[in-house]
Amino acid sequence: MWSKVIKHQFLYISKNYKINLVNISLGIIIALASVGNLARETTQGTFIYEVFSEYLFCFGLYPMIIFNTLFKFKIRLSDIYATRSRNILLQQMIIQLLETLISLLVPWLVTIWISCKIKSLRPSIFKIDFLLPFIYLILSCILVMLMTLIFYWAFFNKIIAFLLSFVIVAIMFYCYRSWHNGVLYSFMIAITDWKVISEIIGIDILLFALLEVLVTQREIL
Repeated sequence: MWSKVIKHQFLYISKNYKINLVNISLGIIIALASVGNLARETTQGTFIYEVFSEYLFCFGLYPMIIFNTLFKFKIRLSDIYATRSRNILLQQMIIQLLETLISLLVPWLVTIWISCKIKSLRPSIFKIDFLLPFIYLILSCILVMLMTLIFYWAFFNKIIAFLLSFVIVAIMFYCYRSWHNGVLYSFMIAITDWKVISEIIGIDILLFALLEVLVTQREIL
């Protein structure tokens, strides 16, 4: 029965093709906006700084991730009754999380790589000082998704969950711009200090644990 429910969840991915097309378009736009003005002589450091733009992520990528998370997730009581467990909801959320990450970040990464080839840019996406910020970006996206789901399960209101999640994203942006230190935006720091990556992994684990408690214990209205 579990396998049937999971397969049923994958069928919903095909129904989300419109929003996934928007995700792909947005990923391409964000990539082009970050590399559009780079010259052939651009250094690796400048390349990374422009590509991992906190402005584009705060006002483009992260809000779209919040919207995706809330738009795609639906509580289907029939799945709970079929499996006799709420853990099926967690598995469905993980599938939706992966779907969103792939539809946004893969086009973003491919567009950057193609742009580097077309413009003959010296910087490369295959160096460790690019891969570390990219890993940090993936973990940051997961954090935003988990945070959004927690707010939804806490209030059962998608508008409130969206607003609270975006407010926190904006506050973290302000903290980073003011003190160069803040979760979600420490891409450049991740290159020299792996501690920030371990910290965000810890936060993701704690948020997932909290989400699991809410999903299994919260009364569904």
